[in-house]
Amino acid sequence: MKKKLAIICSLLMVLNLITSLFVRENYALAAESMGSPVPNFTIGQGANSPFGLNVQSAARYGISGSFEKPLNAASSTGANWNREELRWDMVEPYSGRWDWGFTDEAVNKSTERGLNVLGLLSYNVDRSGGKAQPNYAMPEINAWRTYVATVVSRYKDKVRYWEIWNEPSDTKYFNIADPSQRAQNYAQLLQVSYDTIKGIDGGLQVVTGGVSGFDVPFMEEVLARGGNGKFDILGVHPYVNFSASPESKYWSDTQLAYFEAFAARAGKPVWATEFGWDTRGSIAVDESRQANYIARASVEGLATGLQKMFIYQFRDDGVNLQDGYGIVRSDWVTPKPSYVVYKNLIARLTGATFKERFEPFDAGKVAIDSFNGANNFSSYANAPSTISAYLSGDQAHSGGTSLRIDYAFNGDASNYIQVGRQVPIDGQPTKVGFWIYGDNKGADVRVLIKDATNTLFYYDVGSAGGTGWQRREAWLSGETAPNTPPSSQIRYPIKFDSIQLISRPNGAKWSGSVYIDDVYASGGARGYGYRFERNGKNIDVMWVDNGSGTVTLPTNDAAGTLYDRSGNSSSIAAKDGNLTVNINDDMVFLEHSGKVLPGSSAGTNPSPVQCGARPTSLSPNTAFPNDWFQNFWKRYDFYAVGARSYVWGDKPFASGSEYYYQALDGNAQNTKQRQVVYFDKSRMEITRASSNPLATGYVTNGLLTVELITGKMQLGDNLDDPLQFSQCSPASVPIAGDPDDTFGPKYASLNGRRADAAKPVGSAVSETIDSSGNLGQGDSRGVVGGYYEPITKHTIAKPFWDFLNDPTQRIWVNGNPVIGRLFDPYYEAPGLPITEAYWAKVKVAGQVKDVLVQAFERRVLTYTPTNSAAFKVEWGNIGRHYFFWRYGISY
Repeated sequence: MKKKLAIICSLLMVLNLITSLFVRENYALAAESMGSPVPNFTIGQGANSPFGLNVQSAARYGISGSFEKPLNAASSTGANWNREELRWDMVEPYSGRWDWGFTDEAVNKSTERGLNVLGLLSYNVDRSGGKAQPNYAMPEINAWRTYVATVVSRYKDKVRYWEIWNEPSDTKYFNIADPSQRAQNYAQLLQVSYDTIKGIDGGLQVVTGGVSGFDVPFMEEVLARGGNGKFDILGVHPYVNFSASPESKYWSDTQLAYFEAFAARAGKPVWATEFGWDTRGSIAVDESRQANYIARASVEGLATGLQKMFIYQFRDDGVNLQDGYGIVRSDWVTPKPSYVVYKNLIARLTGATFKERFEPFDAGKVAIDSFNGANNFSSYANAPSTISAYLSGDQAHSGGTSLRIDYAFNGDASNYIQVGRQVPIDGQPTKVGFWIYGDNKGADVRVLIKDATNTLFYYDVGSAGGTGWQRREAWLSGETAPNTPPSSQIRYPIKFDSIQLISRPNGAKWSGSVYIDDVYASGGARGYGYRFERNGKNIDVMWVDNGSGTVTLPTNDAAGTLYDRSGNSSSIAAKDGNLTVNINDDMVFLEHSGKVLPGSSAGTNPSPVQCGARPTSLSPNTAFPNDWFQNFWKRYDFYAVGARSYVWGDKPFASGSEYYYQALDGNAQNTKQRQVVYFDKSRMEITRASSNPLATGYVTNGLLTVELITGKMQLGDNLDDPLQFSQCSPASVPIAGDPDDTFGPKYASLNGRRADAAKPVGSAVSETIDSSGNLGQGDSRGVVGGYYEPITKHTIAKPFWDFLNDPTQRIWVNGNPVIGRLFDPYYEAPGLPITEAYWAKVKVAGQVKDVLVQAFERRVLTYTPTNSAAFKVEWGNIGRHYFFWRYGISY
């Protein structure tokens, strides 16, 4: 699996002298928040740990009976995952003769040492010479199915995650006679593998073969050709040019941000099943830089949203002396510097919660445009793409407005849109940046700067990213201008020219809206800061790419503890409420009780409005707007008072209309406005007022839980049409208990739990969940699984199943009480289950209680054993939660 260049790009590393109005080396500068795409997740342990290694002991160690040697060394890093290749030619060396010696030992000794195994199912076999050899052609599909079924059936109890092939987008590893059929062939492999694995155990998880480099267009084609819905996790191999640092090619802002946008559209998490740097070959880095780059890429990957990251590889190759990707030497045990640094990184960050990214250095900042008062930017789109740019108050990073850009990529080839104006910039700034509020569509972002010779320099600064404000910066020290010699460097003075959004892949078509605010130029070293928090202490992780500088951070402590990259510690005394630290290429960890960074929302309770929505056609109202809503409510809640949890609530709290693409009025006219009523526990809707009001489905309740968990606000029936949904941030609102509860999970915490394996019916429900969505084990309190729902592949806990099917409930029917089931079928009100049931610590009326929670498509159910019998099972207040998330206010 020796890697070729995954991204070949010309990289000019020219360090400009930092002079004039901006920064001198070792100048102390104050840190400033940069915003974060995925804050408030906690780095877990065990299966929840993000840290992994490509030990691949079965395929590469080869000394039977002593696999503990490499696996002890691997587990001693603190990593909790091992990617093991269970290659076809290894386990079936002769047709029909299976050999499990090496793979059994690798799997068993990994799991014994706390290393969860990602099983790699790889390659075709060539039996022409007798004993099988690996072959990279498309396998005969039935034979492949047998191989997958045999291996997975053997290891399913110990290996719960399976990766299908290695780098199928690469000709070297998936050698298809007709390259145009590569995506089609892999889609077929993926389908057969997924169906086979899920047929063995529906709780097993399927990972796509790691996409090499930046080949997302390959995965787009795989989805289009039948791969959609046939994997649970997107596997990627996000290598950069191997001699370059991750920051120099905007690793997190470009590669990972685009993978995350792609995964958000597919509704899947992302794992980097390989990444690393070589220390031996022609494009190698030295061992110290390898250590730095692995640690820095790990932090950037975590902050970008990667769930798992597997270093390639664990040890230097013992045969190919040009292969030095390992973090130990070829003897499997002698550590390289990267081993020590990686071990310290895991120790420092395990159990910590990521809070935000910050900029350690900002000097002499010069405003270019803040978009308050007037729009001075012109706009352009290369036809047939379109653009409309205007000031908007929907979102603003500062002040009351920002520049909203509504765009549509309509062309079959290159698509881009552009906004800007030429603004002279004094001095010699080292960077030009701005803030962007993205749309999860994945457009590339580019900054154009014109130098003193009127040459345009193009700086690719990353993806537009997701909703929420994030900073993007162009470092003016490395990109070359088109059609100029590689030695070309920017000449001062310079002018800001424009910002471009570019479709990726070329010819991709979509529409969306982003916001840009606070464009600026400034000086300062190329520094990076990431704030984590553990046990009430901040952990500020910092470094400089190819430079050095001094950073000042506000603190509440008299002194902070500074850890270097190897784990050595020292005390830093505070002065005037600040800690001053010298940083360079080597990562450091500063632990202290820090104050909020300038520009940060950490430590506050910002409004959870994520889509810029405003309730312009809604108002507080406790009355029913018509009989249809009231009669629908009466069936469930007329007799609820004192007898059971309200299904809706005792009365509405808001009503009016909301945008919906297919909404019809009583005259069958498409008004795009439907009637809605909000209750504590849900929302009622009448979408097609011209239909028969007596028909089932005339009054509905939305998929509020799905929207809150995914952040995908439904505005129409077709969620593939960007006009019919708005991609927002998942709701950081507690799913149960008091609004200020910090113990239990939030809706956003459940986004990664939708793919969890179903518990068998009758087995104990004992898993726990924390505020970040990490799982643990606790007391089942006698609760077991009650019913397995085959459509969503989740098991409903028995207290909830019994509640939903209780035949003794008093129901209102046409003015008369009737005894029967409230819900028929059971999913009539809640929808189908979309997670397993978990125990959580939840603050209820100021008291922390143990509560069982389970998410369904439309509702959340809770079970509190200490409640009275009639109210042990209750509906969550999802109507209130959703209204607050969507509109940012409470009635």
